[in-house]
Amino acid sequence: MLLTLISGTPGAGKTSLARFLASSDPNGVHIESDIFFRFLAHRVDPSLPAAHGQNVTVVRAYVAAAVEYSAHGYSVYLDGVIGPWMLPLIVSMAPTIEYVLLHVPRDVALARTQERASQASAKPEVVGRMHEQFSQFLIPYRKHVIQTHGKSVEEVADEFRSGRTAGAYVLQDS
Repeated sequence: MLLTLISGTPGAGKTSLARFLASSDPNGVHIESDIFFRFLAHRVDPSLPAAHGQNVTVVRAYVAAAVEYSAHGYSVYLDGVIGPWMLPLIVSMAPTIEYVLLHVPRDVALARTQERASQASAKPEVVGRMHEQFSQFLIPYRKHVIQTHGKSVEEVADEFRSGRTAGAYVLQDS
């Protein structure tokens, strides 16, 4: 089965889309990468440069879980703030993946994350920094990008399915 990574900044709609796609698929599995950070008793804020080693370990853990589900016939929709800079590591573990990059304007990401009391890392300065980082990849990864602002989850899912049919999101180990 194929592994689908649904990425983007906080507030882009990753969890909503992954949850919707997994629930629409009889073999669907939704993995929230954020959960894997909660296993760490003394985690470093993942947005800080000092967290690089921690982040690599966490990425390895959630990709290993996703690969295991996929190997046993499940359609895996893994959501998280997974930047293109992590793709070489991920592709080395899962040679064929789909990478979808959800995007919203900066002000929308900030407004959506301000509403979340449960996500401590969704501070305006962190969300703004992440938005800037991801925005640098909109052109090189344009075929992987879905603009979600002003769209329902059903509309985003339809756009995803059209792109999937066209093979737009597939990355392969090279």
